[in-house]
Amino acid sequence: LLVAALPSVISAVPGAVLRFVGEVEDHHRRDLLAQAVDLGVEQHVEFTDHLDDEAFFQAQRSAAVAVQLRAVTNAESSAAVAELLTLGVPTVVTGLGAMTELPDDAVVKIDVAASGFELGEVLVSLLTDDTRRATLTEGAQAYARANSFAQAAAVLAKLLFS
Repeated sequence: LLVAALPSVISAVPGAVLRFVGEVEDHHRRDLLAQAVDLGVEQHVEFTDHLDDEAFFQAQRSAAVAVQLRAVTNAESSAAVAELLTLGVPTVVTGLGAMTELPDDAVVKIDVAASGFELGEVLVSLLTDDTRRATLTEGAQAYARANSFAQAAAVLAKLLFS
């Protein structure tokens, strides 16, 4: 879906790069690159391969927009999305499972059945709107602060010792 969204993103933001951060299995990489070649956008696709923690967080911090999509969920929350919220990186998620509980000022949710074109429209709107990205950054960080382990510990301590 991300590669399918790339032509519309590049037409609006010519310098855009789709970077897959972390390991991508060889067969998935081949499929993604083949799709990128078919669409003529292969020069806008990068893979970082395995990164140590510091490099991984730097890659997250440097993203103008992050995307974490899932087709199904097993009722789990995404650690990657939690990290992105904490860092304040504007993030697009699938409106599925635990992601539906995140506030709209913290993430942008797309339908699980969204097309590449629809995802492209969302990405273009974010990449070309500094104010919207700043609002998402503020909302994400506020949500992360309010739901941190430190905050949970403070609430628990108050309940236990009050």
